[in-house]
Amino acid sequence: TAHPEDARKSRSLRSDTQCNTQYFGCTSAPHYYRKSKQHQMLARADGITMTETAEPQAQKKRDISGRISERNQARQDDLERRRQDKVDTEAADESPDAFWSSFNADREALAADIAGLRSGGGDARPKEELEKEVTALSERVQALQKRASDATLFLASYDVRQTQDHVSKLTNALAECKAAVLPKKKFAFKSKRTAATKPAPTAATAAAASASASAPRPAAAAAAATKAPVDRFGFADKAGTRLEMGAEEMRGRDVSLSRLTNCTVVLTGTATAIHLDGLKSCVVAAGPVTGSLFIDDCVDCTFIIACHQLRTHNTLRSRFFLHVTSDPIIEDCEEVAFAPYHWEYDQAEEHFKEAGLDRSTNYWDKVNDFKWLRADMKSPHWRILGADERPSVSELLVERTT
Repeated sequence: TAHPEDARKSRSLRSDTQCNTQYFGCTSAPHYYRKSKQHQMLARADGITMTETAEPQAQKKRDISGRISERNQARQDDLERRRQDKVDTEAADESPDAFWSSFNADREALAADIAGLRSGGGDARPKEELEKEVTALSERVQALQKRASDATLFLASYDVRQTQDHVSKLTNALAECKAAVLPKKKFAFKSKRTAATKPAPTAATAAAASASASAPRPAAAAAAATKAPVDRFGFADKAGTRLEMGAEEMRGRDVSLSRLTNCTVVLTGTATAIHLDGLKSCVVAAGPVTGSLFIDDCVDCTFIIACHQLRTHNTLRSRFFLHVTSDPIIEDCEEVAFAPYHWEYDQAEEHFKEAGLDRSTNYWDKVNDFKWLRADMKSPHWRILGADERPSVSELLVERTT
């Protein structure tokens, strides 16, 4: 028979074993206590390690994120500032008052420099130095021309005309200055006609000539006689022929074509300006012009031209194959038509660069008719040539005969 004390100890042991098995999955109390202690120590160590490691990483991420946000905000602020500066600059540039203030200041300074160079007569300086100075003045004139061309977008028609007149005067002044300080050998065209034999003077004709010579000349004639000649030359009073002029004859000069009928004119060079007056049934092909091209009183003509500025007056039934860096202007014109310039000849690219003409900028179809004031309707005085109305240059440059 078991002792009562032993029975009590046995029940207590079984109760502890059941409790350990129910709650801790083991039947050995010492094993449980050993594992439990290890688990607690590991858990406590892992918690400390994770906490100590995760906190600096989270802070580092927050710092990086903050710096990125600040950088992005600074970039956005800078972009907004630049955009606003651009808007303010464009608004100032497109203000007529601001344009005229800047334009007139540069124009007056340029005119003074041209006059100063001409009055000095070259000052016995080397030719190379004078050529560089003239080239620099020409570049300034071209820059002023470009500003005037860009301003046509916001200036009134009257102001556009004024800017182009100013640039034209500067262009002519520079041409005269260049002729004065860098004189060239005069070029003359020989007449193909045989000179008629002059009759011997009689006593009556000699007396009349003497009286005419001794008579006082009108004031206008006297002024014309004393006026310095302008370095302008070209062709006049011709009919039914082909006329040509090369780069050496044209460079730095004004070219004039007057009173030609049924002629083909080929100008393969870079003139300072070209003046066409009183042409009838003519074809004119000209290389790039460093300044302006003026056309007046022409009928039934074809013009293949490239310039910074085109002014056309009193012209009827004519075609323009045009490269121009400002809005072409017509006035008192009827039945004129336009198409882009399409003439390629030897040295054409070099001449475009010499004239300061940008191949990528061409306002051939932005015609401004000074006799048409309605902004809601296109002028009926000009049109664009259709694709089937644009002959090749070889077809246009045929020799005409009367």
